[in-house]
Amino acid sequence: EGDLQLGPNPTQGQVQWQLKNDISLAQVDIRNAQGQLINQVQLNGQSEGQIDLGGYPEGLFFLEFTAKNGQKNTVRVTRF
Repeated sequence: EGDLQLGPNPTQGQVQWQLKNDISLAQVDIRNAQGQLINQVQLNGQSEGQIDLGGYPEGLFFLEFTAKNGQKNTVRVTRF
């Protein structure tokens, strides 16, 4: 969906994200390429922020944003 903007992608670490609608986000799950949960960040209704992937090895990650209403939006991010 075009409501979530995220970048830069690929990234060296920091990823900025911004939500373009009035949905309240509850959390983002960070998963590795195998789909394993490696971190969970509580968002407390934020509509923008940043996620630091700099502490993780290079590779593919899935950022799964979950809204307070249960709606999910998954974005694929490459860290180099």
